[in-house]
Amino acid sequence: MRKNRTQSLVVLSLGVLYVLAIVGYWHTNEKVWTKWDYQALDFYYQRAVDKGLGPEKSSQIIYLDITDQTYQAMEKNVSEREYLARVNFVLADLGVEAVAYDIVFTRPEKSAVNEKFVESLDNLNRAYLPFLFAEPTDTPVPFDWKPGRGYENLRTIVDGPPVEKGGANPLYVSEAIFEHPSLSAANIKYGHINVKTDADGALRRQAMVLKLDSGLVPTMALAMFLDYQQVPFAKIIVDWGNEIRIPAEHAPFLKDDVVVPIDASGSAFIPFADYWNRDFVHMPMHQVIPNYEKEDIRDNLAELFAGSFVFVGNYSTGVSDSETNSLEKDVWKISVHASLLNALLTDSFYRYWDRAEIVWIFIALAGVLIVSALPKRELVFYATALSLFIFIGWWPWRQITGHSLFPVTSVGGGIALLFAGLLVAKQVLGGKDKRFIQRAFSRYVPAKVVNQIIAYPGSLKLGGEIRVASVLFSDIAGFTTISENMSPGKLVGLLNEYLTEMTNIVFAEGGIIDKYHGDSIMAEFGVPLYVDDHADRAVMAGLSMQYRLEELRKRWAQAGLPELKCRVGINSGSMIVGNMGSDQAFDYTVIGDSVNLASRLEGANKLYGTYLMVSEFTHELLTPNRFRTRVLDVIKVKGKAQPVKVYEVYGETAKNTASGKEGYYEKYQMGFDAYLQKEFPRAMEYFAGALDIIPDDIAAKEMVRRINAMDIDRLADDWDGSISLTEK
Repeated sequence: MRKNRTQSLVVLSLGVLYVLAIVGYWHTNEKVWTKWDYQALDFYYQRAVDKGLGPEKSSQIIYLDITDQTYQAMEKNVSEREYLARVNFVLADLGVEAVAYDIVFTRPEKSAVNEKFVESLDNLNRAYLPFLFAEPTDTPVPFDWKPGRGYENLRTIVDGPPVEKGGANPLYVSEAIFEHPSLSAANIKYGHINVKTDADGALRRQAMVLKLDSGLVPTMALAMFLDYQQVPFAKIIVDWGNEIRIPAEHAPFLKDDVVVPIDASGSAFIPFADYWNRDFVHMPMHQVIPNYEKEDIRDNLAELFAGSFVFVGNYSTGVSDSETNSLEKDVWKISVHASLLNALLTDSFYRYWDRAEIVWIFIALAGVLIVSALPKRELVFYATALSLFIFIGWWPWRQITGHSLFPVTSVGGGIALLFAGLLVAKQVLGGKDKRFIQRAFSRYVPAKVVNQIIAYPGSLKLGGEIRVASVLFSDIAGFTTISENMSPGKLVGLLNEYLTEMTNIVFAEGGIIDKYHGDSIMAEFGVPLYVDDHADRAVMAGLSMQYRLEELRKRWAQAGLPELKCRVGINSGSMIVGNMGSDQAFDYTVIGDSVNLASRLEGANKLYGTYLMVSEFTHELLTPNRFRTRVLDVIKVKGKAQPVKVYEVYGETAKNTASGKEGYYEKYQMGFDAYLQKEFPRAMEYFAGALDIIPDDIAAKEMVRRINAMDIDRLADDWDGSISLTEK
């Protein structure tokens, strides 16, 4: 028990130290998520979208695609910007809510063309052109302000910043790229279109706001949604590392606040609604004007575009504006802005698990694993680990379908490393246990039993328990006389050979050697590992001892050595089993009345001239008809109040007995039955008949002597035929 407590303390301490190390690492790095978490997230997200469990899709979003066919449809004398102006007028007439260009018009154009394009933008309900900034950085940098209408428009946004809270780690910008100055006179709205890939090159997160000096610039999608809901940018709340909140109290058309979960940099997970070409309506730009000019189609076109948010992007040959995202490779970046607006319209953003929440669930899972690793059956530890890994694999799926994001590889990897560490610790500690068990049992227990104990250490309770088992005691008949007539060297050699042969027999039957005492052997069957047939095994061991000695006596006689014979006593019953002694020295042994009775039966063989005696308790447990037995007597031993019927085992049913002996055993059995029934004359006849067959049989002679010595007329009423043994 002390060893188990020590091992439990070691395992518990190592587990706690490991958990503290992981949590400390996360705290020091101020993040839990890794690139492997995001890649695992892609796996779950793709399957959620495949099963229709992704974000809700808004019917208000439309892509207007500029393709190679669009350029082919333009008249040769019509410039790109002039063609776009025509499309803008059509879109305005169709009643679109807003048009956002994912194009930065930096090149100059003819004055008349620019004026037409500006007029078309002004004619729209809302038109958005992008701010494109130089690569944002997480290091604070001043913005390079320059003269011009574009910078003036930018300053109007920055000078009215929203409320900021929380621990910020924003992305700063220092330079901007605007449309050509000739377009800046238009009544244009703005939003940034900067996108940044993760370390593995995938687009998963988008900065909803960028830091510009002391102010903020919203992303295109956020600017469009705020204008749509008539919420001033200055009225939103940016809680860094938590959320961007759009209060309903400042939005005439919102019932509840709209919340965008963000990390400390202000970035939100991009909830791509579906795969490209099936997320929202796609219409090639060159089909808009021809369809609009057809009166029978115009109404359908108006129904499609009315109240819609149109995203204009250029996907023609030579344009490189695609990246890998959470769903697929080579997707146009405009899908980022459309997906973010869709999430704002449908309130379908995904919330990152807070670091504190992740830490607590990791501690809970680790705690379960650590407890399962405390010294118990190995199956408990492995089953718990398997269950935890199944849970960790299922949990992110449960979260992604509930619009939450969980770092499965960080938590799962942490648990996997904890499992490996605990496994190594258990192997090291278990190795000590195995060596201890091997040292303690290998000389006394069969190898296969030692291996079972090592495999199932929980079956071995050190310290004592009550078990039902069978005990065998054996002793060499007349050993004192034999030892007096032999030299010490020859005696030790003979005794060692005898004990080796007898020990091998015990081991062959799955028994263990409890101890040797001179020429005596004490063995148990059914401990430390329980077996149902422990009585059969003990009796078979006793018979095999007699068989083997019969063979050895022939060889010993040829060598001039004495012919050894051994007496065996066996009893079965409840006994206390365990390690007994002090911390420095102890034995794995058995004690109790059942053990004492087995010892007395070994000595009782002398009274009957037998060599294998078993109690009625062992006899009742034997497999029927497996062994040849005969009742010997009913005896009372010292320390046991109730008489015990004892039997001689003289062979196996499958083997023939010596010619004529069966008749002897039958007559002895009938004589003993008559004896117990107080039919003494008839008993004497049967015993006399037994002696006619085997004249020198000690057991029959003893019964005849006992009957002759009895005063039949003065027998007590409770006479049970038993005899008290005065010798051990």
